[in-house]
Amino acid sequence: MASIEAIIEDNFLSHTKSVSSEIRNKFKRTHEVLQEREAALLDKLQKLEDEWTERYSEGNENKEFLDQNLAMFDARIKELENRVLTAKHSYKNVVLEWDVELEKKLSVTGDIHLNAMKQRRDYKKLGEPVATFGKHRNTPESSPGVFCYPRAIALNPLNNFMYICDVNNKRVQVFNKYFEFVFQFREQMNFPNGICINQNQVYVTQDGSNILTVYSTEGKYLQSVGGKGKNELEFNEPRGIDCSTEMNRIYIAEKGNDRIHCLNSDLTFHSFIDNIFGAKDVKLTSKEVFVLSNSNPCVSIFTYSHQLIREIIPRGEDYRLVQYPSQFVLDEDFNFLISDYNSHCICVYSYEGEFAYKFGKKEVERGNFIKPAGITICPEGRIIVTSSNPNHCVQIF
Repeated sequence: MASIEAIIEDNFLSHTKSVSSEIRNKFKRTHEVLQEREAALLDKLQKLEDEWTERYSEGNENKEFLDQNLAMFDARIKELENRVLTAKHSYKNVVLEWDVELEKKLSVTGDIHLNAMKQRRDYKKLGEPVATFGKHRNTPESSPGVFCYPRAIALNPLNNFMYICDVNNKRVQVFNKYFEFVFQFREQMNFPNGICINQNQVYVTQDGSNILTVYSTEGKYLQSVGGKGKNELEFNEPRGIDCSTEMNRIYIAEKGNDRIHCLNSDLTFHSFIDNIFGAKDVKLTSKEVFVLSNSNPCVSIFTYSHQLIREIIPRGEDYRLVQYPSQFVLDEDFNFLISDYNSHCICVYSYEGEFAYKFGKKEVERGNFIKPAGITICPEGRIIVTSSNPNHCVQIF
């Protein structure tokens, strides 16, 4: 099978005469980024497979669970090595297309996809949710698969399991990609509020005890750090959290201390980003730190050296919809999807801050929300939203 480089080069040369200089440069850069990402993914998967192989040989964990993960590593490495990227040319632009099913399986990093790799999302065609789960109904709210104030969501890139903070039940519940309950864990859990997954570890911020707790992806408690305060490695109302594998850092939004608390991957202190009034959530890309807060502007963008790049003030016809933001996510076009606790909807803004769309309203019917909280986008492009009383459910759009 021809290499990715050969495939891209052949397509590039065949269209050189008809493609503008600007588009050719964009095509080359996309090619370079894809090569870098492929190499990084292969390296990461190989390291993960080595780690799981070592854990398997030690015999300290469930063999069936480990067998499944090892098989998954082998399959994904083979898929990466045999990936076929085709290039299509039109007179206006260059479109890179992946095999759809393969792209779903290769979305293992949690990074935002290149704009050239997917067509622009049309939120006006969103429609009703394709799935809803976790409602109370007549089941006790503490039962497995049922929620009492579900909040933050994290996706395990290895198997697409959903880890959801079940705040008032003081636990994290885990569901498979078919929305079926798998397991739960609650050791050292006290009102979990934020969650992220990085290198087979689950990081959970605890609003009740003002600590950061680390678990294995199987739910085994590993360690904690923190306690209420304003000093280094002390927290006050820790909320959203995100991790950077490349930078070996963990970023935590502290609502009570109006700051972003940055830790090294070994849970030692790194630095603060101060003066973030009512810090609610944080998201990391390869080069930037995005911060959501109660202040106006509600989104601030920093470099990893904590230099302010820009501030985004929502504007447009419905800019006032953002009253009390809870969490946010970036889509593949760098639009901001902000869940608003008081407006009972999801507001979509462009990277420049222009209002684009909103969906949901204060109703209990499908497709609507009562106090939406957690929000994320899965590798297949579906939007996942948690909402509170009286829904207490998760909706997939």
